[in-house]
Amino acid sequence: LTRKIVKQTVMTNVYGVTLIGAKEQIAARLREIKDENGQHEFDVVVVSKIALYVAKKIFESLGEMFTQAQQIQNWLNESARRIAKSMPESALESWKRMILDSKESQTKFRSALRDAKENSRVLDNETILEIRPDLGPGAQRRKRLNALATKPMTTVVWTTPLGLTVVQPYRKLVKRNVATTLQSIVVSDSNMPSPVNSQKQKTAFPPNYVHSLDASHMTLSAIECKKAGLVFASVHDSYWTHACDVDTMNNIIRDQFVQLHRRPIMEDLKAEFEDRYKDHMMPVICWEYVSKDNFIDGGKLKLNKARVTKKAERIQKEKEVEMELAMRHLEACGEGEGEGEADKETEDAYATVQAHQARKEAATAEKERVLRAAENLTASLEV
Repeated sequence: LTRKIVKQTVMTNVYGVTLIGAKEQIAARLREIKDENGQHEFDVVVVSKIALYVAKKIFESLGEMFTQAQQIQNWLNESARRIAKSMPESALESWKRMILDSKESQTKFRSALRDAKENSRVLDNETILEIRPDLGPGAQRRKRLNALATKPMTTVVWTTPLGLTVVQPYRKLVKRNVATTLQSIVVSDSNMPSPVNSQKQKTAFPPNYVHSLDASHMTLSAIECKKAGLVFASVHDSYWTHACDVDTMNNIIRDQFVQLHRRPIMEDLKAEFEDRYKDHMMPVICWEYVSKDNFIDGGKLKLNKARVTKKAERIQKEKEVEMELAMRHLEACGEGEGEGEADKETEDAYATVQAHQARKEAATAEKERVLRAAENLTASLEV
């Protein structure tokens, strides 16, 4: 492997490049390789497989070589994800009140309609709007606002070592259809509050945070160069001055870098998040880590569907056990010598078992019928 093949994937790893994106990057580089005859070195069919293999190996190598850096990136990603999916406790309370008020107004409206029908009269518009103000002018806009109230609106905000507050602007713009005489167009409503783009907030936070530290270092270096009487210019992370002052600027840049990173940067960020988002709440239902024990080591949270349906499965299993016991009890009663007929409870249990078996057999028969119909349709299409 050459440096050119792996460089782009290694460089964009901190920007949240996915495995599929890394595969496409490597595949593009592999397609550029040609032999002495000017022909492509790799066949088009196998390029994708080779690129996927190399991408996986690059990701594994980065995790092994830069363990602590990878853990910090994982922590930044997970912190941003949780922040973007959280809501202030006050917003949750407002949302609950809004839902309760909506249900109460709907109940009153149904009661008023019922009374009007019983008394053979019609509700006038003023009465309707008094009970249901959400049906009046601007109802659609209020409906969209109410829908937005149920979505996370929190962006990731942090403060640089120089005291500059940074806000990530990534949001899902609210779209609305505008019908004209010629066509319908979709426009972004800039006046409507927009929910955050949690995925973009998560993937963009690590590089943005590092860029804010680089910008802080550049500013500190520029200030010290001015104090030393040096001419200073920069483009991104490239710093310039006159040739005679390069050695002096060299010392200033390294000294300011050490001074900056001597600070407890990560501890300060953690303390700021805990203070800024202390009253935020994130809805979590049956989530668990997969592949790793925690997000710092690369674990990912996924919904455990087995745990979600555990209660339903347990209830179903209990019903099946009860039916089986009822069946055995009924058989035992039938085999007794002169003990009489089964009691009413046993007969009810037997009827329940019979109904369950009938439904099960009907479902199986319906499934087989659908499969046969599908096979017949496939056969007719092939003919």
